[in-house]
Amino acid sequence: MSGRRGIARGRADHGAWLALRGEGGAAEDTDALMRVRAFIDAYGKSRFPRVVDGETIGGRLAVSDTGRITISRAGFRQKVSRDTAFLFFPKT
Repeated sequence: MSGRRGIARGRADHGAWLALRGEGGAAEDTDALMRVRAFIDAYGKSRFPRVVDGETIGGRLAVSDTGRITISRAGFRQKVSRDTAFLFFPKT
C-alpha cells in the first residue's frame, strides 16, 4: 500500500471509529457526564431538595419545606427558567 493510500485508509478507519463512538471529545469526559446524568436520574428528588428561588435565611439557601428528611444529600435543585439546575456539593 502506498503512503497516500495508507493515510487515506487510516483517516477512513478513524472516521468510522469516531462515528461509532459518537463524538470527538475525551472518553473520560463523556463517561463522567454519563455518570452524573445517571446519578441525577436515579436520585434527583430524593438527594436534591428544592431551593426556594433566590431566598436565603441567615445567609443560607432557603429549602422548600416538604416535611421530608433528605438522607445522603448530594446538593440542591433549583428552577432556572423552564429547566432544573442541580447544585452539587463539592465532595459529592
